[in-house]
Amino acid sequence: MSLFDFRINTFYQNIILTIAIKFISSHGIVTPPSTDIV
Repeated sequence: MSLFDFRINTFYQNIILTIAIKFISSHGIVTPPSTDIV
């Protein structure tokens, strides 16, 4: 796996995390963003 692929994977992971957090927050369940995935 090249560094470029890793950056793209991290980029999409951040997008998915952000969408998931917004989705959960909009349903009244607020969870702190997990930093152990980074």
